[in-house]
Amino acid sequence: MEKSYRRIHVIGNSGSGKTYLSKIISKTLSVKHIESDSIWWQKNWEVTPYLKFQSQMKKILSNEEWVLDGNYLRLYDDEEIRKKVQVLIWIDLPLYIILYRIILRTFKRVITKEKLWGKNTETFRMNFFSKDSIILYVIKVHHNNRKNILKLINHPDNKHIKVIKLNTKTNVNEFINEI
Repeated sequence: MEKSYRRIHVIGNSGSGKTYLSKIISKTLSVKHIESDSIWWQKNWEVTPYLKFQSQMKKILSNEEWVLDGNYLRLYDDEEIRKKVQVLIWIDLPLYIILYRIILRTFKRVITKEKLWGKNTETFRMNFFSKDSIILYVIKVHHNNRKNILKLINHPDNKHIKVIKLNTKTNVNEFINEI
């Protein structure tokens, strides 16, 4: 990836490694890292109303340099935001790898009571015995996420965006070594 790129959006299913990769890119390029979940999720797992979320993201993304991670593809409906993105990195790993990572990550977060975005913690009940389980969510949305991302990539309004698709762990590691 060219070092001249300064507005990068990393997308992929939950557990694909978006935040991990975004932090590496951010550090390497010395640009701000924005984790969109930190804006979307409020205390007690309440979501930010979409128009407020969009407004906050628009303000943050008005800066000239950033690495954004998150799957809030609806942001591309906003022309101002869409035109800012220079590079879209899609981590498209197989579902079995993502599930393995999600389960490990969830166990770690539950056991350590890790605070997410300084606001929330995950529980065994929430993630393993609930209809809102992140594990069930990943299974349910995997196929649709892929379809929606392909639609986004192929949309005529997004032709200015360089797309990098990483679909194996080896691809991701090679990409990291190149930046």
